[in-house]
Amino acid sequence: MDSKWIKFLGITLIVILAGLFVFSSLQKDEPPGAVEPPTTRPSAAPLPPETVDIFSGLIFKNDEGLFQVNNSGTAEKIAECSADVLNTDGKSMFYHQDGDIWQLDLETCEAENITNTLASWEVNPQVWAEQTDILFYGVDPEMSAGAPALFNLSNDLQVFLDGPEGWTNSGVAPSPDGNQIALHSNSGPAIYDLNKNQLAVIDLSSFDLNEKDFGRIEAPSWSPDGNKLAWVVGYQGQIGHLILDFESQNAEILHLYIPVGRGGWPRPAIWSPDGNWLIADVWADGFNQEGLYILASDGSKEYFAGSQYGIVVWSPDSQLIIYSSSGDSQETHYFSVSDGSSTLLPLPSDGRPVAWLSP
Repeated sequence: MDSKWIKFLGITLIVILAGLFVFSSLQKDEPPGAVEPPTTRPSAAPLPPETVDIFSGLIFKNDEGLFQVNNSGTAEKIAECSADVLNTDGKSMFYHQDGDIWQLDLETCEAENITNTLASWEVNPQVWAEQTDILFYGVDPEMSAGAPALFNLSNDLQVFLDGPEGWTNSGVAPSPDGNQIALHSNSGPAIYDLNKNQLAVIDLSSFDLNEKDFGRIEAPSWSPDGNKLAWVVGYQGQIGHLILDFESQNAEILHLYIPVGRGGWPRPAIWSPDGNWLIADVWADGFNQEGLYILASDGSKEYFAGSQYGIVVWSPDSQLIIYSSSGDSQETHYFSVSDGSSTLLPLPSDGRPVAWLSP
């Protein structure tokens, strides 16, 4: 049996056992009463035929290939093949298979193993829009998603952002200016400076925060203007989304909740292109409280969009999100932040959103 698979089977057993201790990473103090913003739950309605042109630029995939909606609302096939992560140049896609990262050429549909290692295991490829030659992934995932690493596609150079002993549950957050990478490090929340090749831990006290109030601080995501970082944090026995504003040095925690016990960690928040909203992955311990939330970045409002979902993408104008169901229905919906409505989107039954580009 391949050495990677032997290692993988052992890792899987460790991860299952580790899931029993998920709360050990959270502070056990009695949480303060949280003021909850108004939450709106969606209504469902059929898709009006005359509105299909609003999805211009949407890219989705299915077993037949890759498609993009044109200005007239028609889905045009742009490739005979597809994978998981669309490269920023639109010419290839990335995926992990058998412990390596592969790049799929969308013109020829030929795949190349770009890591091709025997002694390590690479997973979860992630692109950087501002640095098209750089790819991120995790190396040797054990009880996490692996040690965060940067891979230069132009010279095949791999750099560990927090050393080979680092680990993350949720990937990294490359900045919009193309110079910085936020990540969970062994020393706490940190930012890697690409120009200096240095990792600096964020001082929470500069935001008037007490580090002792926090357990895990992971899953970062930059606001589109690069002034704010959102983190999924354990805070006094709860989980919430910590927003650090580097301009004002202010901090705010959105949507605190009691988490359900399971291994892993919620996914990073996804900022809207205008920076006014965040899509939050909520693992709440309560009936109909777990799922997809859309939070106003100033904490003034929030929506509940659904309990079972997979891939989520924002529209370029920040007015809609499209999300696919992870349940048995395999449906895709679009959600409006203007009125909190959810509507079925008639993609093919096996269609899944990939990206939404400006037309």
